[in-house]
Amino acid sequence: GKRIAVFKAGTSEVGRAAVQSHTGALAGSDELFGAVCRDEGIVRVAEPEDLLPVARALCEARAARGRRVLVYTLSGGGASVLADALALQGLEVPPPGAATVQACDALGDPFIRAANPFDVGSSVFSNPDAAGAALELAAADPGIDAIAWIGVGAPRDERSNHLLGQALDALAGCGKPAVVLPLSGTPVEPGFARAHQLDIPVARSAQGAALLLRHALHAAPAIPAPAATATPAHAAHDAQAGHPPAPQVMHEARAREELARAGLHMLTAQFAPDPAALRALAAAARYPVALKGLARGVAHKTEAGLVALRLADAAAVEAAAAAMASRHGAALEGYTLEPMLDGGVETVIGVRVDAQFGPMLMFGLGGTAVELFRDVAFTQCPCSAERAQALVEGTRAWQLLRGFRGSPRADLAALTRALATLSDHAVAQAGNLLEIEINPFIVLPEGRGAFGVDALIIQRPPEAP
Repeated sequence: GKRIAVFKAGTSEVGRAAVQSHTGALAGSDELFGAVCRDEGIVRVAEPEDLLPVARALCEARAARGRRVLVYTLSGGGASVLADALALQGLEVPPPGAATVQACDALGDPFIRAANPFDVGSSVFSNPDAAGAALELAAADPGIDAIAWIGVGAPRDERSNHLLGQALDALAGCGKPAVVLPLSGTPVEPGFARAHQLDIPVARSAQGAALLLRHALHAAPAIPAPAATATPAHAAHDAQAGHPPAPQVMHEARAREELARAGLHMLTAQFAPDPAALRALAAAARYPVALKGLARGVAHKTEAGLVALRLADAAAVEAAAAAMASRHGAALEGYTLEPMLDGGVETVIGVRVDAQFGPMLMFGLGGTAVELFRDVAFTQCPCSAERAQALVEGTRAWQLLRGFRGSPRADLAALTRALATLSDHAVAQAGNLLEIEINPFIVLPEGRGAFGVDALIIQRPPEAP
């Protein structure tokens, strides 16, 4: 029942190496660590100095209040940086209401024009009192849920102390969450003592201010935390011993069968162990087709020249198979021939069994560019269809799936069912499993389903006797 704020070292390769030299396996995959934090409602901060301010904000029990922030600033550049940081936290910077604009115009200062960000920097030298009055009016706008006040520097002279004092009066009186962001100085300087007394946090950076406002506005996640999954005993042992298991790549035909038995819809593929059997399949096939070669130890076929798409006839199949055989020789274990799917969105779904967190479900934009765009998100297993929907919405692929620029809406129900099914299968097989990847997993237009085209399962080696 307690909220948690955490800072984690070891996000880069060098950082991970440094951490591992002290604490062994505690610095796992940074992407997976971030996913677990999101699942569990843990607040992850970017700097260790942000821990105590965020923890202080989390101590206040509150309902969700919205996401609309007023950026009131003495520095236009600082406001732009903060607006970017707020957007990354899912917060909005909406324009003020018409009544607020009229009230600010009535102050009669030509340098004060209500907007958001609300930049009053030009008025502070000629009419500092007007700047304070405008803040009171803007903070009272019913379309605003929180306020960020940006000062140029720490209060070290009469003018800066006067401006901060006016701002604190307005912020304390509006009854809304607020944060002060100085563009120079440190939050512990004596001039900020009154802000601390009023429980108005002083942020170290734009990112820190945006994080504070996000958690001042949002309650703890309402989504139930996923059921805990035990880390496989031998996974933990391997990690501690420093001996990663030698992976075993399952034959694709067997991987397809296993996933189909688990309830995933896999595109029908016919297996041919040799060129003669492939010729027979090609003679009876409906074209166009895709040909894939199966070679021992090869996990990614496209890069190895083991995929030929949109083949128009049997002669094209035979030529493509001969080219694959010339590249891989005795390592080639056969071929699969399968129909081409028209339309749909290419995604990737998969599972990675992490040494610390157990099975982690993955979703993202798929196809050959999956590693180039790295549009993937993770969540813990087991995963319900409802939580799978949230996982999908956290990627750029979501824009394509819901219909982009006139394209049909994809079958999201079929996709989320598949993700939940894969999650359950991974939990059941976690003791023998390292990775599962179905890429591409093609999501057809609404009502037409979703199908796996290529299957990769990497298993742990058998336990030594």
